[in-house]
Amino acid sequence: VLSYEAEPFSDIIYDLLVNYGGIPAGYITKTDWDDEFNTYRLIYNFTSHIADPVPVQQLVGELAQQGLSYIWWDERVQKIRLRAERPVPAPVVITQEADIVADSFVIEEVPKDRASQVYVYYGLRNPTLNPRDKFSYSLAEVRIDAEAERQYGEAKPREIFCRWINSNVIASSLANAWLLKFRDVRKHIQFTLTAKDIEDIWTGDVANVSHFLYVNFDGSIRVANWLITSAETVTQGGEYRFMAEDNESGGLFWVWVADDETDPTTEVGAWVDASGTDGAGNVLPFRWL
Repeated sequence: VLSYEAEPFSDIIYDLLVNYGGIPAGYITKTDWDDEFNTYRLIYNFTSHIADPVPVQQLVGELAQQGLSYIWWDERVQKIRLRAERPVPAPVVITQEADIVADSFVIEEVPKDRASQVYVYYGLRNPTLNPRDKFSYSLAEVRIDAEAERQYGEAKPREIFCRWINSNVIASSLANAWLLKFRDVRKHIQFTLTAKDIEDIWTGDVANVSHFLYVNFDGSIRVANWLITSAETVTQGGEYRFMAEDNESGGLFWVWVADDETDPTTEVGAWVDASGTDGAGNVLPFRWL
């Protein structure tokens, strides 16, 4: 039996990759992983007892999903990266006019990934039970978006089996995040950039992309947030092809500043007084986390 007791999920992934997956430790900058955990996932300490042989890849996939994080190989620096699903303060900006190679932009919808009901099963009753059977778990968190079901005309359930989670708070966060991300039809894009535009963008990066093929309801070009999921060389030193998925559920960072540091008549953002209103008594839809 392989046992982990209340350990950071990032530490578990590191142990699995290095000590069981044969990955050289030099391919991982552990201090970066620790910083990501301590900043964004401090309570994500997992407990599990693996009683049957399971591929390392499967366990790492479960940990990344249940830890609401991404893990990928960055061939540019020969490192395995780990990042929490979170907003990026200053995404790279990519535009049709300045960056994207003509006729290379493609957008598609992925309706099969949509979910209007999310069932998170957690609290495995016994480590010898089948972790892919919902009856092996003692608890469940359920989220249902009835409005989305009316909008799309059908229910789309998704079950997530969590052998690593024993906390109601974490299970609830996972259910909420999954429904927020997959409530609507997901979108993927593909585009090509030339060598001059790839310095700050590669797999795992986040970008704000604008193109005339993706517009708002009124026909104006929509500047949307995308997560780069793959990057490949088309011609060395010439063109590079990227694929991305919509990342608008990732949220935004807001910064609290002193009253004398901004002008509410010109600054873009939310202007609130000490009582949490906009100065005219209107309560704004923001809260501290």
